[in-house]
Amino acid sequence: MTFFKKWRNIAVLVLCVSAIGALFVHSSRRLLVDDARVVADMITLAAAVEGRVADIAVKERQAIARGDVLVRIDSQAARLAVEGIEKDLAMARIEIERLERHLALQTRTAVLDVKSARSSLHAAHTRAALTAQQRTLSRAETERARHLTASGFLSAGGLGRYQNEAIKAQLDGAQAAQVLDAAGEQTARALLAQQNVALGRLDLQTAKTKLERNAIARLALLDSLQKHDIKSPGTGIVDKIFVHAGEFVMVGKRVMLIHDPSTIHIRANVKEKDLGKVATAQTVAIRFDGCSDDTARGVVTDIGSTTNSEFTVLPAIVPGGSFVKVAQSIPIKIAITDTRCAVRPGMQAEVEFRR
Repeated sequence: MTFFKKWRNIAVLVLCVSAIGALFVHSSRRLLVDDARVVADMITLAAAVEGRVADIAVKERQAIARGDVLVRIDSQAARLAVEGIEKDLAMARIEIERLERHLALQTRTAVLDVKSARSSLHAAHTRAALTAQQRTLSRAETERARHLTASGFLSAGGLGRYQNEAIKAQLDGAQAAQVLDAAGEQTARALLAQQNVALGRLDLQTAKTKLERNAIARLALLDSLQKHDIKSPGTGIVDKIFVHAGEFVMVGKRVMLIHDPSTIHIRANVKEKDLGKVATAQTVAIRFDGCSDDTARGVVTDIGSTTNSEFTVLPAIVPGGSFVKVAQSIPIKIAITDTRCAVRPGMQAEVEFRR
């Protein structure tokens, strides 16, 4: 009997040692982290223009899709500005068409006038030169006739004919000079018309520049008009609305907070001494504080490259040269693969890592 009791005690002792060893091995391969929470890509929507909130088209906790209008800011002033600039554009186009027609007619007329004036001026110069030669010749003939008359070789009537020819040549020269002056004035007017064509081109270019500025201003106003409707950048859930209808908002005013449910994941903070128990693609068990009866599953998708303390604005610096060692933690990103819990951003969770 004593023999059997001895072996029974030995067996119990072996079983206890084995259980303690198994528990030690299990605990050495198991890591439980309670510093974990549900996070998602939170998007803050802000007003891009100032104005009064005309309408809020959604409610909190409502599902939204890309392009849905969430908030409308009163756009009456912007619409009036667009209508005004469009009227200015229409008037500018009409003015440009008028200037183009006038310039085309002015150019054709100026070309013809310059051509005609130069032709008249050339003819006047030619006539003036011929009459000058004729006048010189008539003077010479009249002088020779006087000598012949004085010598008795030519009668007084013959001298009168030469004198009449000289007078006629002088009259033709005076008339040619008048024609030459008129041709010069015509040429000057034609050249002035050419200068007016250049001024017309300048006026047309100025009108086109004004049209371009108005077109750019119209695009800016249309862009501003579109910004009066705050639209959803993607699929998501409305978490919080920070304004109410009738409120006047400034540029940059926070209007709404939304998140995309497809980006929901777990962020756990693992102490640096336990980092060896975590690996990418590792399967983990997740228990949410709000769903204590459900154990979800997840997979490690990313291990942070720096500790959380590196993201603080003011690093912890101990004055006086003394050093206090503080345990650091590494952020771990975990994708939720299986859960029956209605997970929401901000919920607390507990994550169990096993290897």
